[in-house]
Amino acid sequence: MLIFIFWLVFFARSVLYWGEAELFSRIWWFDEINHAIFGFVGGLTLIYLIRNYAAAGIFTFAGQKIFGVIVIAIITLLGMFWEGAELWWDLHLRPSYFNWLAIAQKDSADTTIDLLTNSIFAFLAVLLYKVYNYFYFWIYPDESEKEDIEAAKSAIKLLTKNIRERRRENLTQLWPTLKELFDNFREKE
Repeated sequence: MLIFIFWLVFFARSVLYWGEAELFSRIWWFDEINHAIFGFVGGLTLIYLIRNYAAAGIFTFAGQKIFGVIVIAIITLLGMFWEGAELWWDLHLRPSYFNWLAIAQKDSADTTIDLLTNSIFAFLAVLLYKVYNYFYFWIYPDESEKEDIEAAKSAIKLLTKNIRERRRENLTQLWPTLKELFDNFREKE
C-alpha cells in the first residue's frame, strides 16, 4: 500500500510541476530529478515486486543477469511510454483542450536525456540490489541452504548411479536378443 501511495504522489507531483523550461534551467533540473527518482525507485520497486509477488521460478531460469536486464528494460520501456504520453499531450490534448497548460516535451535533447536518466538510474538500482545480495549472503550465509545443496548433490549422484545400473540391465537383456537377430541374418545369407 505504501508503494502505491508513493507512486501516486510522485506522479501527481510530476504532472503538477510540468513547466515550460529551457534545457538545463531550474525547472528542467526538477524534471531530471524526477526521472532519476523514477529510474532508481522504480527499479527497486520492480525488484521488490518481482522477487516477492511474481510466480515462483519465472525469473530464476537464467540466473541473476537476466533478472537485472528485465528490470532495466521494463523501466526503459515505461520511460518511453511516459515520453510518448508527453508527446501525445502536446500534439493532441494541449492544443485542443488545455492550451493554457505547459508544454510537456521540451525538445529531442530533453527526451533523450530523460530516457538515458531513467535507464542509468534503473541500472544503479539493479547494481545496488546485487551488491546488497552479495554482502548479505557473505555476512549471513544460510547453513540450511548449504545442507540443501549437499542433499541435492547426493540425490543427483544416487540418480546417476541408478540410471547407469538400469542401462546396464537393459543392455544385458538386449544383448542376447541382438545376438540372436544377427545370427538369424547370417543364416539367411
